[in-house]
Amino acid sequence: MSGSSMSSSESTSDAPLRFYIDSSLGAVAIPANMAAGQGVTLVPAHAELTTQQAASLLNVSRPFLIGLLDQDEIEYRTVGTHRRIKASSLLDYMRRDDAKRRNAADELAALTQEMGLT
Repeated sequence: MSGSSMSSSESTSDAPLRFYIDSSLGAVAIPANMAAGQGVTLVPAHAELTTQQAASLLNVSRPFLIGLLDQDEIEYRTVGTHRRIKASSLLDYMRRDDAKRRNAADELAALTQEMGLT
């Protein structure tokens, strides 16, 4: 799967809303956003993001993201004193995090069933 970043800006905000999509979904998501009057920008997986951009994509604070970087959860490089995160590294983290959440939800559902709570 190859991932891309889609960016859409609503007329009420100057800051673009960016989210990652699988390229196979782009055929649906891109026209839908354009039809809704939202701008669309694709970002290559090799693009580098600032910590603020990456935090915005994850919908977390910048300090929380820095903690993830310090824990080696997301690959990054430094440029002088600044950290740069490849979009592909961020997408990999997002996939791993989603998988962890799905597994936890599945385990909880199985436990609930075993206990006869459903």
